[in-house]
Amino acid sequence: MTSRWQNRGRNYDDPLYKEFRSAVRKRDKSTCQYPGCGCRKRVHVHHIKRWADYPGLRYLVENGICLCAYHHSLTKGNEEQYERLFYEIIRGRKDEGSEVGDEGNGPKTNKRRKTRSKRKTRRTSKKRTRRDIRLMIKEIKDGTNN
Repeated sequence: MTSRWQNRGRNYDDPLYKEFRSAVRKRDKSTCQYPGCGCRKRVHVHHIKRWADYPGLRYLVENGICLCAYHHSLTKGNEEQYERLFYEIIRGRKDEGSEVGDEGNGPKTNKRRKTRSKRKTRRTSKKRTRRDIRLMIKEIKDGTNN
């Protein structure tokens, strides 16, 4: 008996695919990365460049991003429009991660304070990014119309 997923061309039991999905979930902390969302329920791992069109990028962690079911359904079929946005989000995550590594091994209280201030910064940056994302999507749409 074949699984319903095998008909779609993917084997969700494939160890490489499982490793890819878990690495993307770990990087994104199983949270929707769509600007302003942050949902942690029904999170899917989305291929930024389509699975069918780019077989060489199927298991590349940089080609994956976590999206909630709602935002995943919005982006499906419109991957080209969201590609630039998602890659910028991932690049921003990498930059954020490099700052965290520079903290050193100070006392727990220092780490806790830094974590709190980081959270506060992240919230304000989300507010800024919503507007930036709207502008970016508008630019992308305008660019495709030209």
